[in-house]
Amino acid sequence: MKKIILFLFVITCGNEFIIAQWQQTNGPYAGGVVYCFAMSGSNIFAGTNGGVFFSANNGTTWTGNTTGMINTDVRSLAISGSNIYAGTAGGGVYLSTDNGSSWSPDSTGMGNIWVSSLAISDTTIYAGTYGGGVYSSTMNGSGWTADTTGMGNVNIFSLTISGSTIYAGSY
Repeated sequence: MKKIILFLFVITCGNEFIIAQWQQTNGPYAGGVVYCFAMSGSNIFAGTNGGVFFSANNGTTWTGNTTGMINTDVRSLAISGSNIYAGTAGGGVYLSTDNGSSWSPDSTGMGNIWVSSLAISDTTIYAGTYGGGVYSSTMNGSGWTADTTGMGNVNIFSLTISGSTIYAGSY
C-alpha cells in the first residue's frame, strides 16, 4: 500500500512541476499577436502584427522599432550574423543591420510578397511565401530567385533545413 501512495504522490508532484515551467512575460506587444521568435546570443526578437520587438532581459521588457517598415505584420524572422530578416504578410522581406533599430525593404525579384517563413543555410536565405512558393537569395536578400520546380503547392507556411535538404510545409 505504501508503494502505491508514493507513486501517486510522485505523479501528482511531477504534473505540478511540468505546468509550473511556463511563465508569462510583459509583452512584447500589448493586445497584438506574436507570430514568431528568433534569438541572437541572449537577445530575443519577436515578430508581431505591430512589427519586431526586442528584449535583452529574457522578456522582462520589450522595445519595438518599425523605422523603415511600411508593412509591420511580421510573420517570420531569421538571423544571420549581424543581419536580421523579417518576412511580412504582404510587404515582403525587410533587413536590419543594426539590431532592429531600423529596417529597409529587401524584396527585389520576389514576385510574391506574403512571406510566411524564412530559413538560412550558410550564405543562402530562403523565403516561403503564400502563393509564390519558395524564393532564395545569395546576396543578403537584395535579389531573390523563385525556386518552385517540382512544387505541387506554392502556398508555403513553414521552412526548415537539414543538411542540404530544405523542407517546405504547404497548405
